[in-house]
Amino acid sequence: VLLEGRALLANFERLSVEDANYMLTFLSGAVYALKGEVHKIHTRTFLFGSEDEYKDGTLMQYLKERE
Repeated sequence: VLLEGRALLANFERLSVEDANYMLTFLSGAVYALKGEVHKIHTRTFLFGSEDEYKDGTLMQYLKERE
């Protein structure tokens, strides 16, 4: 999904803490390689996006509206 130029909204609530940490670490590394950003949306929900996905401002607007 990230390599296709789409953002990923991931909810880790149903995973164990260990599995959630593993997935968060892996996806954060992938986003880092794409020069992207990770934002915490809720307790165990995160938004992952590549650099290009944040350029047009749509994802940042989404984040601001959630505040």
